[in-house]
Amino acid sequence: MIYKRKTRPNHKKEILAIKPYLWLLFLSSVYEEVVTGLIRFPAAYFITAYTLFEFLALTYFFYNILNINKKIMGFCISIFVLFFFFSLQYWNLNDYLVLAGYHLALETIIIFTYSFLWFKDLFKKAEVVSLTKSPSFYFIIGNVLYFAGCVFHFLLIDVIYKSSGEISKYWFITLVLGFIMRMLLLIGVLKGTEKK
Repeated sequence: MIYKRKTRPNHKKEILAIKPYLWLLFLSSVYEEVVTGLIRFPAAYFITAYTLFEFLALTYFFYNILNINKKIMGFCISIFVLFFFFSLQYWNLNDYLVLAGYHLALETIIIFTYSFLWFKDLFKKAEVVSLTKSPSFYFIIGNVLYFAGCVFHFLLIDVIYKSSGEISKYWFITLVLGFIMRMLLLIGVLKGTEKK
């Protein structure tokens, strides 16, 4: 959709900043359907790598829309990347979701920090801007809702599985939150683009 529509000049920065994340979502959806669904390759490898790419794509988005000190952004990237690669020594195919939960928890804290800084910058501006007209608002709210709902689910997934032996019904939470996030991303793209 983003390539069939023309970017509005006043939202060009936001749309260009979110494109890597949109591409990541698209490619991950194709990967899940083809490689995990049809070929039956274990999703563990994909989920682990996806968290790193997701963090980097969202950091790129916030880097481009925030007036933030590069040292702070570099510190956040360094913390996450170091933690990610250090934790891989504890990765195994049977308990990969436990590690994914830890990765998601740190990612959530950093994304919430970026989101807080975006809202803080927004309220510092002298002019009053309607949030409903800002594509970034939809991108950020969608991700905040998704991360807020999924982080506890991922942190507790191992406990849930060991106590009940059933996790498929709990994935419904993640699916619903993922759908809401994608719908808000779609609304943001529609707000930042127009028909050609």
